[in-house]
Amino acid sequence: MSVIAFRADRDARAVDEVARSVGLELDGPERGAARASWLRFAELVGQWGQRTDLVSADSATALAEILFLDAAALAPLIPRDAHVLDVGAGVGAPTIPLALLRPDLRVELLEPRRRRVVFLRTAIGSLGLASRAKVVEGKLDDEGHAPVDVALSRATFAPDEWLERASAFANHVVLLLGRAETPHREGWRVTAARDYVVPSSGAARRAVVMTRG
Repeated sequence: MSVIAFRADRDARAVDEVARSVGLELDGPERGAARASWLRFAELVGQWGQRTDLVSADSATALAEILFLDAAALAPLIPRDAHVLDVGAGVGAPTIPLALLRPDLRVELLEPRRRRVVFLRTAIGSLGLASRAKVVEGKLDDEGHAPVDVALSRATFAPDEWLERASAFANHVVLLLGRAETPHREGWRVTAARDYVVPSSGAARRAVVMTRG
């Protein structure tokens, strides 16, 4: 796997266009700090990706889609002041970009692979997130997790399995769906949803928030 050496002075347009594809304008004054942090995050991923297995992206657009598309789509769907758990956090997307965009959120990233844990901790420190973000090395075990407001996981579990697992400890569960149907679970309902597409391919995606009650 390889990743482009992202440069903010050269590749910022790719990030702006990915955000704009879901209606998020990053280049206005109210989003300037978030935009700068997103670009710095992309640079960190590019730098670390030259030395270790983080993500595969052969263009700035591909990297921007991996890192930022889901975060931009989810930003208006996550409840305010929530504690968000990301299971199988990987490179930190969408949760780190989401936290940079939403300063009201507290986030926890659960990741079993040591090299990615080291990267995530470095990124959190470099991006000024240490006061409201933490990384835990490990997997979601059979006992679940301490209660959180929101749980999400990208490409770690099938949607129905993820909803079943996360329903044990979260009041809101985020499902990032491609072609899969929204699963049904007794006592849970869809409270927010958004359809969007991957700009480079036109592939359909759907973000769903399911809430207990």
